Amino acid sequence: MAWTDATKTNAGAAMLGRMIPGSTPNWGTAVGGTGTVPPSALEEQTALANQKQIFQIVESVDVPNGKKLLIQVANVGLEESYTMQQLGIMAYLDDEPPILFAILQDNTGVAIPSAQEMPEFVINFYVIVNFSNKVDFKLNIDPSVFVAFGAMSAAITAAVSLKQDKITVAGILKGDGAGGITAALPGIDYGVAPIEMPEDPSTSTQGKIGQHYINTKTGGVYICVSTANGKYTWKSAGSASAEDVIYDGRALSDILDKIMKSLTNSALLKGAEDPTESTHGAVGQMYFNAETGVLFVCVAIDGDAHEWRSVGSSGSSGSNAAWLGAGFLGSTFLS
Repeated sequence: MAWTDATKTNAGAAMLGRMIPGSTPNWGTAVGGTGTVPPSALEEQTALANQKQIFQIVESVDVPNGKKLLIQVANVGLEESYTMQQLGIMAYLDDEPPILFAILQDNTGVAIPSAQEMPEFVINFYVIVNFSNKVDFKLNIDPSVFVAFGAMSAAITAAVSLKQDKITVAGILKGDGAGGITAALPGIDYGVAPIEMPEDPSTSTQGKIGQHYINTKTGGVYICVSTANGKYTWKSAGSASAEDVIYDGRALSDILDKIMKSLTNSALLKGAEDPTESTHGAVGQMYFNAETGVLFVCVAIDGDAHEWRSVGSSGSSGSNAAWLGAGFLGSTFLS
């Protein structure tokens, strides 16, 4: 690449003539395109022969008698590849619209691939603009930014071959600091290791608060909830008992005890038939049908009308659960 044909345009020369001595234009963007014109016609151009893209001027640095511009040529959003043979620099003064200030041309040009062919393709152009009686342009291209696609692919393949082909571990992962990834081990790389024994834990089974214990024989899981005076309290992590279930800030076992005490202290109505609206009782009071063994609870009173609801058989081991489902416990026993 030569890019020896570089000049200010007639519009750029007119801009310089309107500038205050010692000042410089405001740099806008750069444009790239394909196609060429005779070198003698470059100064007359107000646009590229066939513009394809707009680029960013990402840096402007002071140099002796001028500016050094960094133009970043990328292919973002470029649908079709082309050969860039003209590069234009846009500039403006104050509120004036940007004009084609300078133009550079190379008959061979630079191949710009489409975004699909080579994603994130970037070339940096360094253009030095010298301001003197005659504005001269110098172009430097950093050769390190040119990377052949085949060479880049080979380098990536070689780098990947030094690492694992794919990640096959699951759970929490850890890195080795060199790009490798393995499974993290509980109790070593994170957390506290669970205790595994073929029996349930006891108060003498040592552990840390929050630590898990697994009975390898039954599959039961426990968690250490407190340590005091050399004793360790382990609770079932699977809520196997009513003590482990919390409702409204209280253990379910305490609630059930209160329910049973309330039922014991309440007057139980009995009869040989189911209660009717005329069967008097208090809200929450129980009624037992001695013939069928079915229990009822009074859930509402409207004048002389009483509403009774069946809550199951008194001989059923699941009667407590039936009473809970009936909904009468909310205000009578839990308040």
